[in-house]
Amino acid sequence: MFLKVFTSALFLSTLSNAQAVDLGTAGAYLVLAGQQVTNTGPSVLIGGNVGVYPGTAITGFPPDQPTGGTIHSADADALQAQSDLVTAYNDAAGRAPTALVAGDLGGLTLVAGTYKSTSTLGITGTLTLDGQGNPDSVWIFQVASTLITQSASRVILVNGAQPCNVFWQVGSSATLGTGSTFVGTIMALTSITATTNALCHSGDVDINHFDDINHFDDINHFGNINHFGNINHYDHAAHHYTAHHRTHYAAHWAHFKRRHWQQQQQQQWQWQQ
Repeated sequence: MFLKVFTSALFLSTLSNAQAVDLGTAGAYLVLAGQQVTNTGPSVLIGGNVGVYPGTAITGFPPDQPTGGTIHSADADALQAQSDLVTAYNDAAGRAPTALVAGDLGGLTLVAGTYKSTSTLGITGTLTLDGQGNPDSVWIFQVASTLITQSASRVILVNGAQPCNVFWQVGSSATLGTGSTFVGTIMALTSITATTNALCHSGDVDINHFDDINHFDDINHFGNINHFGNINHYDHAAHHYTAHHRTHYAAHWAHFKRRHWQQQQQQQWQWQQ
């Protein structure tokens, strides 16, 4: 059986630049989980904190340590970060949409705006985000169900668009296909999976009620998995994150933000309820 889904868009009003979603103190974290953080493989984490709240378990640090950040176990800093994530997710979800989208975004060029999908949203091929010469342009994608990018799909930025101004608010799960390149901050309620060699450019991952999470990253430069900003030679390694489903998203949030993460061997993270 062969099925091809085409994208439709209904423009509700004139597209205009919105304000970026503020992650608050959560933006300072590389990894922030609700109950447990476990690092089972060698890794380099640069430029942020590792934390957990309301749980207390953080294992695998040492031997690894976040460079330029600290570890927060059920302290006031982690509590504030969790609270800020709730605010950020609700902010993104509550924005008034400027266009309705459905199906597959591949092949489209989108200017700044808030795009709402009432069901599953996919990306096959290339999605282009056009800043039209304005580096402050903001894109917010509100996805009611799942977000799925196909293998080798790409999200690219042109004409001044900045990855820090792209936000994906996902009501269920997000899956990044093998070898895909992705841009922006993902906030998902159920799970986030990035399969082998899937890359994210300068984005975050915010997870609540998460179940199965497989490797995600926040990087400055990507291409053929060999150069990530200040870190060179990213090996073709699988990353896995697992955690149990939680029942009250407002109380238990997880946030994963990785900048310049170099992995030399297979690594496993576990975030558990």
